[in-house]
Amino acid sequence: MKAVLPGMNSAGLTKRHAQQKAQGFVGLLSVIAIGTMFRESSYNPSLVWLYALLLLNTYYSIAFFSQLIPTHLQSQRIIDGALSVCYILLPFFFDQSVVYIQLMAVLFILAALKYAVVIDATSYNSVFIKKILIDGIGALAWMFCLGLALSSFPNRGIVAAIVIFSIGNAVVLFIRPKYRLP
Repeated sequence: MKAVLPGMNSAGLTKRHAQQKAQGFVGLLSVIAIGTMFRESSYNPSLVWLYALLLLNTYYSIAFFSQLIPTHLQSQRIIDGALSVCYILLPFFFDQSVVYIQLMAVLFILAALKYAVVIDATSYNSVFIKKILIDGIGALAWMFCLGLALSSFPNRGIVAAIVIFSIGNAVVLFIRPKYRLP
């Protein structure tokens, strides 16, 4: 059943199609990540772990929000393209912590922008506001981790990222799930 949005000619995807979209995107990114690990002689397992957490969250995010976002919005296609570039680039920097953290900060800024742009096109404002806040906090957390990584103790940035992102994922996905309608 399609999520019909008031005042819109085109609604979001059906639940089944949203899940298929999420599976396809996350599956492709997983193949790219595994491929880069075989290509690279060295990589940081902590960054691989962070990417796995990102993909887990991304699956649920796409599967849920693709049902709510009207499919005809050009702004979404543009931002999705920019987000896709970040997702694809991340595995190529499994051996460069600072660049990886910078890309994660950019990804979260773009994600917050994605939902801020669509908020007026749906009737699910409270759901989108929560998502914008979560992504905004994520962007700030990644900038904090970047500051640590650029300091004289670069490994602290990665440790902080693992702790913050692991706890954040546990809260958003399992403790207080955010990918469902109120």
